Amino acid sequence: MSLFQDSILALITETSTNLPPDVRRAMADGLRCETPSTQASQALNVIATNIDMASEDEGPICQDTGMPTFKIKTPVGVNQLALQRDLRQAIAEATRRGKLRPNSVDSLTGKNSGDNLGAGTPIVHFEQWENPEEIEIKLILKGGGCENKNIQYSVPCELPHLGRADRTLDGVRKCILHAVWQAQGQGCSAGALGVCIGGDRTSGYTHAKEQLLGPQRQTSGTSGLLGEYRDRLISDVVTGKLDVRETAANLPDVAYVPQPPETVKEPDRGDQT
Repeated sequence: MSLFQDSILALITETSTNLPPDVRRAMADGLRCETPSTQASQALNVIATNIDMASEDEGPICQDTGMPTFKIKTPVGVNQLALQRDLRQAIAEATRRGKLRPNSVDSLTGKNSGDNLGAGTPIVHFEQWENPEEIEIKLILKGGGCENKNIQYSVPCELPHLGRADRTLDGVRKCILHAVWQAQGQGCSAGALGVCIGGDRTSGYTHAKEQLLGPQRQTSGTSGLLGEYRDRLISDVVTGKLDVRETAANLPDVAYVPQPPETVKEPDRGDQT
């Protein structure tokens, strides 16, 4: 196995079995905020115990280790085809060692490849940069539980129980709160939000996912404006100014099913959230 393959295998193992410090801190903060002996507290304690056990035993944190998605920056002139071949071998070896679950299933035949390799698997995005000395590799393992709750909004639009969301930051805030509400109990807990404002269908999802590669509570772009906006959003939910649990308790016992894109009224300018 080459040095590059060894590095990829180590990255996969670390990503699958050990959460980074900022996520651990967020989990600890969540545990401290919950009332002891409640169902929420018990659930978070089980999750926290599982996180520690996975790290200690070097086993996958989740039963679904997700779709391996790599973002790689290379110096000009590096053979990216050779790197991709080595990467695929590392994926297969990580699966053989049990660091990744065998998730690659043919969408038409239902056949599992057994090694996480297949058409379009893994996902690899290459970029070049003017750093002749280093190759940067980032990996996200995003499972189906959270992937299936991704959602996009075209504003202005009407949202159940929240009313009209305009093409303003307050409208974006409503869309984010609605996204959290419609995902509760269906995606894997605990959750993190990656948000993109603007772009088209493809770039919006791409940039939102990239937010998950940075530290928790990080904002990119215009840091002052977005920092204030983020703090207000967190305050509205966490401090009880907007109690989503109380709101949810008063909602009808009917799950909200997002409308397909063709039935959503599109504005003249298709700003995406």
